[in-house]
Amino acid sequence: MKVIVGISGASGTIYGWRLLEKLTTFSGVETHLIITRAAERTAFLELGTTGADIKKIANYFYPVEDIGSRLASGSALMDAMVIAPCSIRTMSEIATGVTSSLLSRAADVVLKEKRRLVLALRETPLHGGHLRTMTTLADIGAVVAPIVPAFYTKPQSIDDIVNHSVGKALALRRRSAASARELAEERRLLDAIRREADVVIDTSDLAARELRERIFASLDRDGQLNPAQREIVIERSAALGESPFTLERLKIIVLMVLFRSLVLPAKAVVMTLLSVLASYGVMVAVFQWGWADRLLGFQHLGHVTNWVPPFLFSILFGLSMDYEVFLLSRVREYRERGGSDADAVAFGLARTGRIISTAALLMIIVFLSFLTNRLIPLKELSLGLAVAIFLDATLVRLLLVPAFMRLAGKWNWWLPAPLERIIPVIEE
Repeated sequence: MKVIVGISGASGTIYGWRLLEKLTTFSGVETHLIITRAAERTAFLELGTTGADIKKIANYFYPVEDIGSRLASGSALMDAMVIAPCSIRTMSEIATGVTSSLLSRAADVVLKEKRRLVLALRETPLHGGHLRTMTTLADIGAVVAPIVPAFYTKPQSIDDIVNHSVGKALALRRRSAASARELAEERRLLDAIRREADVVIDTSDLAARELRERIFASLDRDGQLNPAQREIVIERSAALGESPFTLERLKIIVLMVLFRSLVLPAKAVVMTLLSVLASYGVMVAVFQWGWADRLLGFQHLGHVTNWVPPFLFSILFGLSMDYEVFLLSRVREYRERGGSDADAVAFGLARTGRIISTAALLMIIVFLSFLTNRLIPLKELSLGLAVAIFLDATLVRLLLVPAFMRLAGKWNWWLPAPLERIIPVIEE
């Protein structure tokens, strides 16, 4: 059984915490947690605990800002959702269908898919607007269960009162036999779709196939896959598998024609990949692992947006080509005047170092300014580009490239005889 547990910012986060603890004791129950920032602050003020302590209890955690989460879609076949405590704001958003976060959106999805939604409201007194909202929710299928302490159980502590209220919410999450049969039928249908997926996937490209298999494995683990998702996975994974390699092949050809060398293009590809991979690492640490949430003023989503890495690679490809051609042109210019390879590298670095560094600094400042934007994909792209450009213009172009060319010497300009006869000579 899959249960979404929502914790809003109302007083009483102990109810949501205890609910998670109780659910983990049941065999076959999978918990999916959504906790708001206000709830994390309330938990710290009331219980002295952090959001991380609550999140680690659940099987899955979703940032409240992640409106692209699978819980925001009806294809996520959840059995029930309990929001404890439920604030007035959250209740009102669900009643009107005007949702502003994953918490209220997931509840809206649960309602429209005819699943069980329990709202453990914690507010008093209530005015007429609150009561009308509760009536609306009851009419559209939600179970409104205000947290009310009971004393017929003769509670001996606050824990006894909390446990009783949580027990009531757990009992209300149960579904009717008819709706349970409908859910089982939908899951059987998705299982059939997953079995058919192997037939429709083009497995001609090894890299794309391996990427698709990893994506499908992740979806299978969560039990979610529908025809639309399958087509998106196939289309995007193919694009991710092809575009970087196409750009690098183009880079090798262009540089080989310009400088009549096979070594320099190969070196350029390796150096570009160093910058890109380092940038990807920073993006994973910041946006997937959440190492800089407080510093950058956002809550990480637990993943990197799928279109950002290939888009970043495409931009960096153009910038690195620009730096590479600029530096190598000055090196070849000095060498063709009769200078030695070592002196040509020093000349090229001296002529281009300041310009490359200044241009990179300006771009880094511009890209970092986009970190103030609230859109997380834009933050990912801006930070990734800033890091990649910093590394490419400093560590790579001003240190690794000159060092490699100094050591390689005359081999920098090596080109196999068959290619030398084929490649056209470009006059300056």
